[in-house]
Amino acid sequence: MIKEKEIIDYLKKGGFLFELDCMQKFSDAGFEVEAALHYFDNNSERHREVDFIAYRTFYDEKNNFSFIVSFVVECKAHISPILAISSDTSIEGRATSANLLSSKNLISLMTKVAENDESSYTFGPRNEEPIHQNITEYSTKNNGKDRVFESIMQSLNASLYLRESSNKSDKRFGNIYIPVIIFDNSVFSIKRESNDNIVEEKNYLKGSKFYAFNELNPLIIFHIVSNKYISEYSKKIFIDVSDFYDTYKKDIQDIAKNFPNSSGRGQYNIR
Repeated sequence: MIKEKEIIDYLKKGGFLFELDCMQKFSDAGFEVEAALHYFDNNSERHREVDFIAYRTFYDEKNNFSFIVSFVVECKAHISPILAISSDTSIEGRATSANLLSSKNLISLMTKVAENDESSYTFGPRNEEPIHQNITEYSTKNNGKDRVFESIMQSLNASLYLRESSNKSDKRFGNIYIPVIIFDNSVFSIKRESNDNIVEEKNYLKGSKFYAFNELNPLIIFHIVSNKYISEYSKKIFIDVSDFYDTYKKDIQDIAKNFPNSSGRGQYNIR
């Protein structure tokens, strides 16, 4: 008969316990959490799953409208330290409103967020932040970069799928999706200053993927979190989501009254 210790050891080996720990910390922070979210990957043309989604919903009872901010999380266990290289390239001047994956009915809100230079929300675009374009695993193995790249693309592709599905829905909601990758090891930021390479350990940082010839989302920002910072990160973004809603509540209410869904079908209440 299989023993309890053997089961636990098996779960540790597969990284399942790391996923459960991450989910628990998001739940403890106040998020609703759903595990093993399935989505259709257009690139591989098959169904896949992302580890979990953590979300917070604000419901406007008067207009029967839900505003939802979701963090689409992929956890990567049994991995070497992560190296993230930033460049001097600024995202300023680009279509920064596209940095957040939002449903179509939130476009006016995203434009206003992008124009708000005072924004300090961890999930929003901030031009002064270093953005890391090259992210790899500190490993002597040849497949190190592939493991990191795969985990990043899992979260990004799932987020894109959810955004596309939201845009086809007649439901009265507005959604923002933020891709997140959590590694069970240290994360290091590398930048170049005056011909010197500066290496600094980080708890959390932002990465980006540039999509050539994609007018809708040319630049997608995602979060990278070290296992040391999961609890603090989840608590901070929970507060940030609340602050975001309080700041833009009036704009969200206007959308709820005038553009309640993204599909363009259904009755709009123009006032």
